[in-house]
Amino acid sequence: MPPGTPPDHQNVVAEWRAVAPGGPVFGVDPTSRRELLREDHPQFNHDGGDLAFGPDGMLYISDGDGGEADDQGAGHVPGGNAQQLTSPLGKVLRIDVNGSNSANGQYGIPADNPFVGVAGALREIYAFGFRNPFRFSFDRGTGALYLGDVGQNDIEEVDIVVKGGNYGWATKEGTLFFFNNGAGAGFASTTDNGLVPQGAIDPIAQYDTHHEGHSVIGGFVYRGSKFPQLAGRYVFGDFARLFRFPAGPNDSGRLFYLTQKNTKPGLRQINELYVPGQPPPGQQQRAEARESSYGSLPHGNREPQVGPPAVRGAAQRPGGHHLWGR
Repeated sequence: MPPGTPPDHQNVVAEWRAVAPGGPVFGVDPTSRRELLREDHPQFNHDGGDLAFGPDGMLYISDGDGGEADDQGAGHVPGGNAQQLTSPLGKVLRIDVNGSNSANGQYGIPADNPFVGVAGALREIYAFGFRNPFRFSFDRGTGALYLGDVGQNDIEEVDIVVKGGNYGWATKEGTLFFFNNGAGAGFASTTDNGLVPQGAIDPIAQYDTHHEGHSVIGGFVYRGSKFPQLAGRYVFGDFARLFRFPAGPNDSGRLFYLTQKNTKPGLRQINELYVPGQPPPGQQQRAEARESSYGSLPHGNREPQVGPPAVRGAAQRPGGHHLWGR
């Protein structure tokens, strides 16, 4: 934060010890609290974030870019917090809760974190370039890290996060180029802004803000047996198709799933998942994974043209919007 400017709040990661490990009904020992880390958050919004232990036993932490809009304003560095390796904001962090080689001695920095040894970089960073990474999860079958990153004004996206990956915010939004537009509303465009870093990673799926939802949340790859039609598919939610901020109610959330099970180049198609009500006692709930027969919406509601984005890095990503409406 600039000198003399207090943050809106602080984000804290703390640990408590279970009274009886393996018996969650017994709760935690309230006197066992240990603070691992604390960070300033400039504004009230973009406070999505998640905690989860990965298959490697390390703790992963997602954090928004600090708030406001377009990753700019008080508490945001030129070019945006999400692109700066000196800031924890707009990142996925990875720490060892049993270690002690961090700056405050309260947790460990895994030796194989991607920016260990990079001058000036926070060693906790696992991946960067996120706006508001609300929720993430690990696929129990493959270990892949799926993350929902809330868009600014045009694109909601789903990412597969890899070590050291840069997901492009605030130089791009989804597969499109992002323009912060000064004091005006930022927007996504197919026009190259000349700012996207070499090797920036595109999402595996995206859909239009305002047309199909307002805030991608995230979800899980289904590995159960009750609904075989969803086996191996990523199932996720959006907060509200109708966003009635601040009065509400925001009661029009939606469930989606990705139609492709396996990783392929380019964007995957998104379909809506229908769950018809709550079943009567003793009856099995039914989920319908329907294929839609409607055409795709244009990608980005500000510029309704369809076409591939320009080449970024060594390979071109197919463009186009891949959510099919009801």
